[in-house]
Amino acid sequence: MALWKKILIGLSLLFLLVIGAVTLFVSRLPDLGANTALVEYPSPGGQLKAVIFDRDCGATTDFSTQVSILPASSSLENEGGNIFSADTDYRQAPSWKNGGPEVRFRWVSDKSAVLQHHQFARVVRASSNAKGVQVAYSIFQ
Repeated sequence: MALWKKILIGLSLLFLLVIGAVTLFVSRLPDLGANTALVEYPSPGGQLKAVIFDRDCGATTDFSTQVSILPASSSLENEGGNIFSADTDYRQAPSWKNGGPEVRFRWVSDKSAVLQHHQFARVVRASSNAKGVQVAYSIFQ
């Protein structure tokens, strides 16, 4: 085998090793976001709850308002909302409580809810179902 082929194979293996090490290092880093719970709404039957919270991930990102539907006995983890996430889109929508846009939540039944957000909020995530709950969305001014 030619010397240049051995060198190329060696460099390729070294490159893959470095990529693997960087990937492992990054996956072990703590989540830099911080959640602040604002409001909790228990479901009518008491089995679930909706938690509206602000998420701050540092100086280079805007505050976001997020919503998770969780079992009533669980606490809010340090992760993004499982149903909704929005920011003010560089102040196009007015800030609420801790800096993200206002969000309104209402249970219709144990399996149905309505979530409202400001018309100018930049919606990043709007899932229609979490934990077996169907969520309908609307906007307000």
